[in-house]
Amino acid sequence: MDWRFLRRFWRSFRLALQKPVLAAVRTGKKIRDNLSPFRRVVIFFFAGVLFLSVLVWGFTRRITVNKPVPLRLEREDFYSEDLFTGDKRTSEQAHTRGRASERANLAEEPAPNAVDFSRMQEEITELRHRVQELSEEKGKAAGEETAVPVFSRPVAGRLLRSTGWHRYGNEWRYHTGVDLSLPAGRNVMATAAGRVREIRTDPLLGWVVVIDHNAGWSSLYGHLSEVTVTPGFQVQKGTVLGKSSASTCGPEPGIHFSLYHHGNPVDPLSVIPSLSD
Repeated sequence: MDWRFLRRFWRSFRLALQKPVLAAVRTGKKIRDNLSPFRRVVIFFFAGVLFLSVLVWGFTRRITVNKPVPLRLEREDFYSEDLFTGDKRTSEQAHTRGRASERANLAEEPAPNAVDFSRMQEEITELRHRVQELSEEKGKAAGEETAVPVFSRPVAGRLLRSTGWHRYGNEWRYHTGVDLSLPAGRNVMATAAGRVREIRTDPLLGWVVVIDHNAGWSSLYGHLSEVTVTPGFQVQKGTVLGKSSASTCGPEPGIHFSLYHHGNPVDPLSVIPSLSD
């Protein structure tokens, strides 16, 4: 072995490596001289964190790579006695028998996709019918709520006082409804279907019944001596609300009748023209 060649190679390698090492040492010295103690601590801290992170990553990767993976064989017929005895032909026959039994089991079982699909079709059809029924019921209810009721006469009496300004003694008052003549003890009927909202007494009108109808309409009946309905009661057109009183409604006994739309008074003669007959 030529040791002289090795000496020359090591001398040339050392001379070639000396320059970058000296340059790195000078650069590190300059950086060290320019850095404050706090910055040095921060740099050493981050360097240590980086080193520990690489060390932990390498350790966990080594454990994960070197961990043995168990072999899982789910078929029971694979572990046959013939396999351990070395009889290759017998083990192949057992494997073939296992596949044949699997195919037979699959053939006996019903197709789950077809069954599930037919069941889903039935459920979808049933849901469609239910949605259609609900939409029809909702549309019917909305139509009933928005339908303008057809009003009829509450009693068969004459018109005593119409809507407008009237003189009461020395003062003028606005009359929001109409007064109809009716002897005491006669039936007062609902002019349209609705729900009884309120029953109260009034200093001028006596017993009063208020009914809510569709589309924001309501009706008021005053000068009653007896009430035969209760609040919340559903009435139909012609349902008896009570009896007329003997108190005078103008020149003779009668009842007071008013109509309202969304709380605003409406002239009953414009809705029920037959009241003026």
